[in-house]
Amino acid sequence: MNGTILPGSFLPTNRELATQLNVDRSTIISAYNHLTSIGLIESIPRKGTIVKETMWGLSLKDLFTWSKIKSRNFTPSDPLLLRYKENLSNPHVLNLSDGIVTPEDLMPEGVYKEILQSITNTFRYDKEYGEEFKDVLLEHLDKHCGIRVRKNQVIPSAGIHKSINLVVSSLLNEGDTVAIECPSWLYSTNIFSSKGIRTVKLDIEEEGIDPEQIYQLYKRHRIKMIFVNPTFQSPSTSVLSVQKKKRILEICKELEIGIVEYEAFRNLSFSSRKKLSPTLFSLDEENQSVIHIADHGDLSFYTLCEIGWILAPQMIIDIINDSTFQQRLQPQNINLAMATEYLGTGLWKARNQDLKIKLHARSKIVLNTLKKYNQNSTFSYAIPQGGHELWCKINKPINDKQLFEKCLQHGVLISPSGIYGKPNEGYVKLSFALCPADILEEGIRRFCETVIEA
Repeated sequence: MNGTILPGSFLPTNRELATQLNVDRSTIISAYNHLTSIGLIESIPRKGTIVKETMWGLSLKDLFTWSKIKSRNFTPSDPLLLRYKENLSNPHVLNLSDGIVTPEDLMPEGVYKEILQSITNTFRYDKEYGEEFKDVLLEHLDKHCGIRVRKNQVIPSAGIHKSINLVVSSLLNEGDTVAIECPSWLYSTNIFSSKGIRTVKLDIEEEGIDPEQIYQLYKRHRIKMIFVNPTFQSPSTSVLSVQKKKRILEICKELEIGIVEYEAFRNLSFSSRKKLSPTLFSLDEENQSVIHIADHGDLSFYTLCEIGWILAPQMIIDIINDSTFQQRLQPQNINLAMATEYLGTGLWKARNQDLKIKLHARSKIVLNTLKKYNQNSTFSYAIPQGGHELWCKINKPINDKQLFEKCLQHGVLISPSGIYGKPNEGYVKLSFALCPADILEEGIRRFCETVIEA
């Protein structure tokens, strides 16, 4: 059964095998009779005994073998991505790459203790807090996100990454093809390749993705799903218009393609006056095509309380719910209780506003420093409208790996777009989330000087 003797191979005679194993011949006869009775081998008159090609209509060639494990679709990380991961915790570099906002910026210790203290007297480990969280979340989504959804269309999750993993493992099969906007952080993961799912690129233009690309990709690859982040798309920082979103819905409905909409930055828009376009989920009036994945910026980046949610048609929710239970991927009760308290009491409003002010101020530091060193138009970039990153285009030929290593030598960690599916095109993601404001300018200066010297 381990694949050592392949289907169609002849086995030794019972006399030969008894001699090889130094056992009584009757033992071998009994073993062969048993294997014949369960359909694994068969005796062919005047030829001998062979391993059968099929059993119960299934090919034995598809049974487990170590050689199959060695050839599985789990793709090792790209060398550049490995180098990037190695240096994420490097204390000797200024981190202009990581999107994890410092805990003190997100939720000062006093606020965190306040939340813990408020639930201490009532929290029970044997109680499920998922339903309470859903009630609070539904009100929050309606009031602050413009999303109206029924309770049976919601699953609490442990953040966007795990939500996408759940969707992929629950709804896609090995050999399926999906389209992912490019660049995207999804290309830096093995979520798809580890499950044997092919990915193709949805290129992002100045005004975001072109919906008509979906037709072309379906014609060439028969894609089953598309994965898009409609708000502050990389590298253009654009927000997809209502017209484009409606066109995406029309095309995907016609071709029966699922849409996974993941919103990482919607709660981190710098402008309170400029209203963001409705989500794809809200625009899907028939509620058939869209899976909406999101988290609350204040919570998701704070690793002690990572909470997100999945919104989808009830039939899809039932499937994902079952998968969540089987894989034991439910968010922890204590995190659900904290998130319920945080959203339900309104504490998030002050924290969210404070975070947006800090990130906006940091974005200006990045912009001013880039402008200072851009006398020869070495760079081009769009002004961030929200979130915690700026995408910079280097206007000369440059190799991702070489630039990455040179920046490391100058004490700066960056994210070339090759990590995110767009190699050697001169794009670099500069995050202003983790690097403290007082040394952020120094980090951008080192980056600029490295590029100018390259």
